[in-house]
Order: sequence, then C-alpha cells, then structure tokens
Amino acid sequence: MSRSLDVVTYNLMGLDEARLDERTEAICQSLLLADPPDVVLMQEVVSRTLHAHLLPHFGAAGFTVAPRTPVSDSEYFCVVAVRGGLAPRAAWRRPFPGSSMGRALLCLDVDWEGVSLRVCTSHLESLRGGAEERVVQSKAVVGALQDHDGPALFGGDTNLRGDHIGALEGAAVDAWEAAGAPADTRGTWWPLSGKGPRMRFDRLWLGGTGAWSVESVRTGPDLRVMGKRASDHVPLRARLQWQEPA
Repeated sequence: MSRSLDVVTYNLMGLDEARLDERTEAICQSLLLADPPDVVLMQEVVSRTLHAHLLPHFGAAGFTVAPRTPVSDSEYFCVVAVRGGLAPRAAWRRPFPGSSMGRALLCLDVDWEGVSLRVCTSHLESLRGGAEERVVQSKAVVGALQDHDGPALFGGDTNLRGDHIGALEGAAVDAWEAAGAPADTRGTWWPLSGKGPRMRFDRLWLGGTGAWSVESVRTGPDLRVMGKRASDHVPLRARLQWQEPA
C-alpha cells in the first residue's frame, strides 16, 4: 500500500527582531492559506512567535503543534506541526551533548492511519567552526530514523556545507538528491544582503522501514515584507510517497 505526504521545513529567522511579527504572519499565511502541507517543520521559533502566530494560526488550520510551550533551556527552539490523518502519540526532545549552542533533536511520533510515523526536526550546530559537531549531530538524527519501527523522516536546518556525513549513506535518503538534485532548488539559504553564495543548509532525510520515493521537491517562495526578506532561508518542500514493506 502506498501513501503520500507533503512536507515543508523552514527556518523562520526568529532571532532577528526586525519586523518579527509581520514576517512571521506572512510566513503563516504563505504556508496555510493556499495549499497547506501535511507536516511543517520549523526552526528558530521563539516564545513570541509561537504564542502570537504559530499556535493560533496552525490551530485554526487543523494542525497539532508540538511543543505548545517554549523549551526552558534555549532562547529559540524547533516546532513540529501535523494535520489530517496524522494523530500525535508521543513527542520527545533530546539535547545534543556536544552542542555549545543548546541544539537538540525534536521528534513527534504519530499514528498515520494505522502506521507509526516518526517526524523529526533540528537546527544543527552553526558556523564553520561547528563542522565536527554537525557531523556528530547528523549521525544522531540518522540513528533516530533507523531506530523507529515504521517510516521516519527528518527536516531541518542542518547548516551542512561540505561536511562528510557517512552515516547517511545506506541509512537514509536525501529527498533533494532522490529528486535528481535539481540545480534550481539547491540553495535554501543566502545572506539577507543578497551577496554571497546560496547554500543547501535545509534538508529532508527519509528513513525507517518501508520504501520512500520523492514525487517532487521545490523551494520558496522567498517572501518579502515591507521590502525585507521574511527569512534568510526559503522553505524546502517535498511531496513524498511511502510504500509499506511486503
């Protein structure tokens, strides 16, 4: 039996307070008004954007949001939102022991119409100096996908540059690569100034049991609010198919 899933991962740039409410409002409208996905994975959420925008808007659109209260050990955090036939069963957050930035893995286990689906997100260690820690964190992410007895996926801001993550090979599928590595959807982050390279920081990894295939991958839109980009990232969105094991 084959099932389809529409997933978005998006770093909301919540640490920049410039027009934060207007930018987050525009992001919510973009995600929810026209063609809402099934799963939304968000990074750089702060208490203000969670309570003033995400909880009311996503709740009104029929999503369940986790967590519903900010985590206590970080100024900013990640959020998972699911809707439709995805009924949450358990949520957990696992700090990365080697992180100097308070980074953690957030997972939500849901009942996908009788199938146990694990949905994960994280904001991996930032900056060039965090390369070694990013690899360790990537391995922990892949481990969480492998450990689940059912389909599992991860989407988040990995901050990966040329870092080698051998743990992914044979253990999880990179959705962008599975879609043929389309050049026009490679870049998901670039400086607000517009000057500098476009980086593939945001990624979707697929694992667990069964077989995943990728129907499509796209990026954007690059939202503008009063002349300012809504985020220095653009959303990465994929339409996926999952086939139950024989």
